[in-house]
Amino acid sequence: MAVSVWRAATLARVVTLAAVFLFDALVPDYDTSARHSSSSSSSSWACRAVEGAMTWDSVYYLDIAARGYAHEQNRAFFPAYPIAMRFVERATRLGGGGESEPSRCGLATSALMISNLAHVLGAATLEHLGLAVVGDAALARAAALLYAFNPASVFHGVAYTESLFALASFVGCLCVARGRRNIATAVFFVAAATRSNGVLLATHLLWDLLDRVILRAWGKSAFARKRRAIETPGSEIGVSPPAEDDSAAKGAAGKVPARFADAAAYSAAGDAMKLLASIAACVARCGVVALAPYLVDRDARKAYCGAGRRVGDRRPWCDDARTPAYAFIQSRYWNVGFLRYFERKQLPNFLLAAPMLVVASHATWQHFCGTQSKRERRDAYGLHGRNARAHFIVCGAVAFACFFFARVEVATRLLSTSPAVYWHVAHHGRGGGSRSFTHDSEDDAESFGANRERFQRAWCVYSLSYLAVGALLFPNFYPWV
Repeated sequence: MAVSVWRAATLARVVTLAAVFLFDALVPDYDTSARHSSSSSSSSWACRAVEGAMTWDSVYYLDIAARGYAHEQNRAFFPAYPIAMRFVERATRLGGGGESEPSRCGLATSALMISNLAHVLGAATLEHLGLAVVGDAALARAAALLYAFNPASVFHGVAYTESLFALASFVGCLCVARGRRNIATAVFFVAAATRSNGVLLATHLLWDLLDRVILRAWGKSAFARKRRAIETPGSEIGVSPPAEDDSAAKGAAGKVPARFADAAAYSAAGDAMKLLASIAACVARCGVVALAPYLVDRDARKAYCGAGRRVGDRRPWCDDARTPAYAFIQSRYWNVGFLRYFERKQLPNFLLAAPMLVVASHATWQHFCGTQSKRERRDAYGLHGRNARAHFIVCGAVAFACFFFARVEVATRLLSTSPAVYWHVAHHGRGGGSRSFTHDSEDDAESFGANRERFQRAWCVYSLSYLAVGALLFPNFYPWV
């Protein structure tokens, strides 16, 4: 009996959290500074266990949720996730904190609730998204199961934004696939307020316009149909022109009744207006998605660049409107920038990110440059169909940015929210490829089956080992992504 995606995702959360709590209790911390603001020793064992999982970037999110953006480097973390933490903590009164001073235990518990619930919902949503985009129920289910046990599962269960961002992006993309573009815009706004790379989700709205209006509707010889309607009155309503003698037909060829000419011209003008309206609506929706990082930057400038601040207190990015505060902070505190990570000492981090980067790059390359037929490219459904194109564009863009601009080790986390990665792995894991294979002999078939099994085994070993090592290192503040 096949295990449902819901059960698999829930099992993944239980196993991951159990491993995190177990390793945190058994292994001494490499760096105890993360617990400088933890509860007193009289706290319950449950609070100590939950707070033990709050390391690395989780410390920033807890600090933002409790005190707001008190430090400049906190501006590198977008506000949607801390706002959700504070809301859940207040609504549930977890940890016994007050409205003015929420408890650290309550915020940490809220973060775990949000991340793990979002991961389970995200897995279920990914299955529906795969069915809507690829049109293959088996592949959609396999991809959702792969997501449930993805290599970055540890970060999907602690106070990190991966699971919330994944859920928002999956829901938004599903709304686009079902034609609910306004809802998709609102959800993409939430995703863009969760992570900076959320603005790339506007690509789905742009591709939807290009494919739906320009390529599919506007490009289907609209003018040709109107011209035929003019030359053969009645053809649009299924009435064939009467069979006249050739001389009469030739004489009437250039004489178009005024009512049909006016109707065709009006229809063409109406199509043009619809096209302009669709373009304007798409631009407005993309503007709403881009509004999230703009508001984040505006709030930072209001806090650090206001007229009431002394000249010595103004930050360097205050006088450069072209440089967002986020870009400056990432560059200064995390050494983010073009080719900055290309150093010999960073080679282990490149090796750590290599599996996910290779899979994402291979998925993007095969989608656009593979040997699939032109019919597969024109079809709406399928791994190489038009519906999936925007997903592979975003996947390739994120992989490119991680390799050349960001701290490369975060590639595993960022790409763990890409549906294209899981569709690609599921496709190849069940024997798919860039072309249709025909086996001339039993040996060829056995070799192909063996390669497929090796690929499946390699991905499972990679995912589970990455999960296990992460569960050991992350809660004890050892260097990890």
